[in-house]
Amino acid sequence: VRCLAIAEALNQNIDRCAAVCGDSRRKWFESFGIPTYRSPDPTYRGVREGKDLTIPTIIDFIRVFGLAEEKFLRETIRCEINAINDFKPDVIFSNFSLTASISAKICKVPIVSVARYPYLEDASNNTLEDDTIAKECALFIKYRESLSKVSTEGINRILKENGLYSIEKITDLYFMQSDLKIAPTIPEFEPQLKNISNLYYVGYLLSESFESSASPDWLSHMDSSKPIVFVYFGRGSVMPQEVIDILPKAINRTDIQAIVSFGYHPAVKSLPPSTSNVRYEYFVPGMKVLEKSKAILCHGGQNLLINGLLHGVPSIIVPCSDFERTFNANIFDTLKIGIKLKKSEFTPEIIRETIYQILNPEFRKRAMEYGKRVRTYGGPKRAVELMRKLVT
Repeated sequence: VRCLAIAEALNQNIDRCAAVCGDSRRKWFESFGIPTYRSPDPTYRGVREGKDLTIPTIIDFIRVFGLAEEKFLRETIRCEINAINDFKPDVIFSNFSLTASISAKICKVPIVSVARYPYLEDASNNTLEDDTIAKECALFIKYRESLSKVSTEGINRILKENGLYSIEKITDLYFMQSDLKIAPTIPEFEPQLKNISNLYYVGYLLSESFESSASPDWLSHMDSSKPIVFVYFGRGSVMPQEVIDILPKAINRTDIQAIVSFGYHPAVKSLPPSTSNVRYEYFVPGMKVLEKSKAILCHGGQNLLINGLLHGVPSIIVPCSDFERTFNANIFDTLKIGIKLKKSEFTPEIIRETIYQILNPEFRKRAMEYGKRVRTYGGPKRAVELMRKLVT
């Protein structure tokens, strides 16, 4: 979505752009009119016993997807270099890629990368000795040794072959080696980034075309006098069946309405029937739904949390000890623009109580204030301005 946001901002100025991605994403980019070049998809090893693994650290994330395996790295770099040589870009934009900075340096093209503090190896405070984290990551701990170890050996071999620098921490490749770093956040949320050279906060990187599709008829028919909660958990947190089992019990016989989006989750083979106050969908137009929502109940993904703030909507977050989402949840909970819950607290009684708690006008007031603050940093338009300065 961040890459799409940049592509939209570029196209407003009649620039050319193309995406390099795996087959799982190519049709998606092409549906927005963006040509693509193929690169390999990583192999996701995060499903065990029919459940998604909760990933406690960035290194564990790399292990689960096999992102540091030398064969995958070499093939990805080969595809990226072929795309660069064919498309001949003036600048490369990267979101959460270990290989993009290497390919860019080999081809001598400036690179701009998304910067987030949780992407760094030293950022995670999650420790499996913590009782809560150990419980929420129990399935991951059980299968941890079956996952590939993360080593810099293969990547440094590739770097040496191409006359490039060696690295000590593989996560430095995400953005620390880039010519320009774009942080889709604000200093209040990630002050740890302040002193990194060539890094700029832009507040957010959200795609209007992705989030602003046509409003469905059922949305306009929802009772505007009753509070609406937007629910989305993605993968690696609360499973869809848990939402289906618990949410209706939480808001049954209340004035609360819920819109549940499951997205691409493979566990949802067909949508369950909606109830009088719970609507189930695969996908919804995010901005249209948030315009009508009073609260979000989610896993803590940054894009959704920031999008909520831009609409003055606070969040209830169940991060389940995921490294990035836990970081986000802690910030929102501390600033009182959200409420963090443990996975064990995902019960009808606690969810109901927490929804009413976050409907307090003070939460919405603070969310609106921070949303205005986020917007002042310029978003995708500001990011593209910085990219232009880099290459002119």
